[in-house]
Amino acid sequence: MAAAYGGPPQQVSQENVRAIVLLDGQVTAISGLAHMGWNQGALLQPARAESGAPNSWKLRRIRPLGAAPQAYLVQASDRGEDVLWIATYKALLRIEGARVRRVHELEGWPLIDSLVVTPDGAIHLGMRGGVGRLTPTWRGYQEAWLVPPACAEVMPETCECRRRAPAEHEPWPMTKP
Repeated sequence: MAAAYGGPPQQVSQENVRAIVLLDGQVTAISGLAHMGWNQGALLQPARAESGAPNSWKLRRIRPLGAAPQAYLVQASDRGEDVLWIATYKALLRIEGARVRRVHELEGWPLIDSLVVTPDGAIHLGMRGGVGRLTPTWRGYQEAWLVPPACAEVMPETCECRRRAPAEHEPWPMTKP
């Protein structure tokens, strides 16, 4: 990542930055990589470099994520702080201020590329081959996968749908096996 504030471009990080968001008025980078056994992620924020040179910046790690990020959402909360939702390769995280909550385990889920939280608190995770829905309950979240009617199951190893002959008037939502 490079920055140029009235000067030449400069490298501010070696991190694999996946997204840059505004979180509680602070520029925050979401970084991470999952490749060949490597699976790490972190939140980063810009800071002045120790060199003392004017306009010299770096990205400093402010919080590890435990795994590489896949999808994210910034949401305003009732308390005035932004909420950052991050679906990593291992878990769904809810970050509000200094609080990090591991909301649901996601290890073994197909690749997640989008994330939506509805007003009733349900969380929808867009995946290859379907949508994962987490519905809040008093014990946590109930997990369901929404897949096309002809899909007998989603194969976690390949993220592919195993097809079956569609039955007449079959309901669309299918609970994850």
